[in-house]
Amino acid sequence: MTTASLTPPSEVRLVHNELASFSRSAAGADADISLEEYNEGRILGLFLTPHNSRARGVGVLCEQFLVIEIGVIGGRWELGYDREDVLLAKRLIDAVIAGRVVEYFAPRRSRVDVTFLDGTTASETGSHGFGLPTFRRRASKHWDRTVHYEPYGEGLS
Repeated sequence: MTTASLTPPSEVRLVHNELASFSRSAAGADADISLEEYNEGRILGLFLTPHNSRARGVGVLCEQFLVIEIGVIGGRWELGYDREDVLLAKRLIDAVIAGRVVEYFAPRRSRVDVTFLDGTTASETGSHGFGLPTFRRRASKHWDRTVHYEPYGEGLS
């Protein structure tokens, strides 16, 4: 995995532009796409906001790592800038646009499962705070709530 300190800023910008072009093509008119720059252009953002309120948005940050954020708490992938990782980023974005995302919630944590076209799944769990059980609260072995996100082109706007 390559880090941005080893990746020239011009290459980071090329990946950002490639993902923006891919996202525009994949989402079509079903989402708003915004491009942002932070820290004098050293951090580049790409945000997909679906018109379907029951679909999930995607945030992409091109910084030290290529960061893909899908879930409310979980669902954060930190990738490099090599071709394999950029391809994974595109597969994640495509799956979200197609509605192949499920998020499971429990107190202060969530897990995001993304299913790709070939049937394989990528999962990522995140938590707020330490997420450790306390004396009065034991760790739950089940999720309290599940959300199946819809495709961008379906549902109510």
